[in-house]
Amino acid sequence: MKRCKVAMLVIAFGLSIITFSVLAGTYIDDFGDGVDNGWIPLIGEWKAEDGFYKQVGEGDLWQRAMLKTINGIDYRISNFEVSVTAQLPNGNSGWLGLVFLHGNIDESKPAISHYTFSLTYDGRNIVRLYKSSSGVVGQVDWKVDEALIAETGKWYTFKVVVQGQRIDCYANDSLLITNEDEEISEAGKVGIFATKAPGAIFSEFRLIAADIPDSIASPVRPFDKLAITWGKAKAD
Repeated sequence: MKRCKVAMLVIAFGLSIITFSVLAGTYIDDFGDGVDNGWIPLIGEWKAEDGFYKQVGEGDLWQRAMLKTINGIDYRISNFEVSVTAQLPNGNSGWLGLVFLHGNIDESKPAISHYTFSLTYDGRNIVRLYKSSSGVVGQVDWKVDEALIAETGKWYTFKVVVQGQRIDCYANDSLLITNEDEEISEAGKVGIFATKAPGAIFSEFRLIAADIPDSIASPVRPFDKLAITWGKAKAD
């Protein structure tokens, strides 16, 4: 009887993955064409150049570049997987990572509700997931930290998976933070995040979600060219 229950659970889990993949579309942009297709610099200065998307202004607080449209079409998503590969150049410090479940984008009102998952290079040696209903700098509903030592000049792939009220956060395929938010935002947009991190460089951005079209914004470069390394994994 136990074997039957286990088998049924495995089959159900497998079917749930198949269902998600069948219903979902995939959007990919590695900025290799030098064009920020559908992107908008909501806060700070951002530029697509040299095959990357770069935060080129002075590192102010909560700088964000948002994916406003996909193929010129507006979107809002709830259950999804989003990832980006990024690095902070040597000699720098700050935070960088992903923004998700972001409210409607209004350039005149950048303080909009959102979540972020980011990695710090400022000596605290942590990754952080937080929620801000107001979007005002310094005002967060809650935050979750996990120890991690990051190295400047090295590539890290950040990934967030949202299913219902559950949020899973990964760095280089290692699950670092899992959190349940009973008051999770119903739907929103996604983007990238940098604070006090001038020169932050972002490469392949990937989004998998229902109700978005399959789209490759630019040819994807071979992943090994990024020379992704994990560095020292978790802090003691």
